[in-house]
Amino acid sequence: MVYTNPRLETRSRPDEAVSSIWWLLHHSFDVVKRTAVVTCYLDESGTDDLSPTAVVGGVIMNEPQFVSFDKVWSLLLSKHDVPFVHMNEFGKHGKLGHLTIEQRRALFADLVPAINDHKLFSVVSTLTTAEYDNHLSSLFDRKTMGVYGTCFILCAVSIHKLAEQQKHSDKIAYLLDGGNSYRHHVLEAHKTMRDWEHFLHVGSIGFGDDEEIMALQSADMISWSARRKITGHFPAGFEQLADLVPVSDGTHPHLQTSFSDELLALLAEALKDLTGGTIKQ
Repeated sequence: MVYTNPRLETRSRPDEAVSSIWWLLHHSFDVVKRTAVVTCYLDESGTDDLSPTAVVGGVIMNEPQFVSFDKVWSLLLSKHDVPFVHMNEFGKHGKLGHLTIEQRRALFADLVPAINDHKLFSVVSTLTTAEYDNHLSSLFDRKTMGVYGTCFILCAVSIHKLAEQQKHSDKIAYLLDGGNSYRHHVLEAHKTMRDWEHFLHVGSIGFGDDEEIMALQSADMISWSARRKITGHFPAGFEQLADLVPVSDGTHPHLQTSFSDELLALLAEALKDLTGGTIKQ
């Protein structure tokens, strides 16, 4: 491998540009918080209203991992002469469409282990439009929050459960791709969740450029890979991306949740009780 283990890497001062992003999210470089506070990086995949399934996925990192990952990712992109990684750009007419199958395999052979070795967890939540219509549309307005905003909430619920299992009681901040066309849905979802602060430990929310913030590129890869796993097909050159969303091998912790009709019904009732049935604008 061309990188060091982020768990062994330390920094004496938060003087790098990437640390400024962390500061904006947490307003703290406290020694304990730097190693304990986690941020979830999310990106969307297949969230068009005509798509049968919305996927929200990303990675949870602490501050040392976040900073180390940024350095490692930049080095790997330079090694493969790639300016950034956004999965939509691998299409025939995309900015990365010129890469051969062999070049893609070599690129992902480096990028996948880099993500797995720097993350605390990867997370994925899914929600079909049918599930939304059947169980949650009476709570969340499609125009203000939509399927993607609602899926974002379900992802936050899953992360909350994970935090409780890990005995992590601090608030969790969220950083998303600023170019996301569903940004207004996410902001509405986040606003709603902040009203449940005591329940979901929801922290701040931020948006960034996924061509500049390396962790967002990893989130794009994870959400894309999760969607491909649903369809059961990874195109030639992309096969190794299946290792980003393993079933569960314990080596690279991954949380993937899809809610059954029964659980969605129970969740909808719980949210109605929690809010008095007043979520919908």
